[in-house]
Amino acid sequence: MKQFSTAFIPFLCIALTACGTAGDGNNGGVTGGQGDFNQYEENLETAADIAAGIRSTSRLDVAPTQDTASMSGVFAIDTTSITPLGIPGELVGEMTMNADFGNSTVSGQLHNTFLDYGSTQDPLTGSMQYNGDIEVVAGETVSSGIDGVAPQYTDVDAHGEATFTAPDGTTYNVFADLFGDVHEVPDLDPTTPDPILAVNGLIEGNVTITDPDDVTNPLIYDMEGGYFVHE
Repeated sequence: MKQFSTAFIPFLCIALTACGTAGDGNNGGVTGGQGDFNQYEENLETAADIAAGIRSTSRLDVAPTQDTASMSGVFAIDTTSITPLGIPGELVGEMTMNADFGNSTVSGQLHNTFLDYGSTQDPLTGSMQYNGDIEVVAGETVSSGIDGVAPQYTDVDAHGEATFTAPDGTTYNVFADLFGDVHEVPDLDPTTPDPILAVNGLIEGNVTITDPDDVTNPLIYDMEGGYFVHE
């Protein structure tokens, strides 16, 4: 499987284009839901291949000619602990995004989520719906990013909240803001001459973790990560 770095910003640079070699999805332990995790890994591979086509020139400065776009991809979130501890793994999973450029609205879902420890993964029940605005605007070019990509994250501004539950009953209450930029990237199908739309961006917020054996002392952590979705 792809091994995620504990540093996710920019997410695509670290988690999608600078990870280890992917395996067959059987790396020693999904506590249930192996097929779902394999599906996530397949989507991660596809997202990584498409993300390789992103360049600074592919970032849109004008609204796409199409009114809407339905996209899917992956996300990963790491935590910055307020205490010396923190979540030992990363929240990873699949993501959808429905963009309505005509009405400047965006919505979607984070789902098929796992707590990834690197060698084992715990499936989490629950999903997060998010809503917000999308408006393609010109951004100032900066030097950091993937292959010259300017991670302005000015096009998408959305918010979502959800509770995810681990097999042992631990709950993860997530409050997340999502930001992103719209790109045109080459389709993986060489017979398709037209580019496809993709969005990469930032997820930040906080997560409250409640141990079922100690519900009166929840732990709160800052979190940040990233996502990549495509048509």
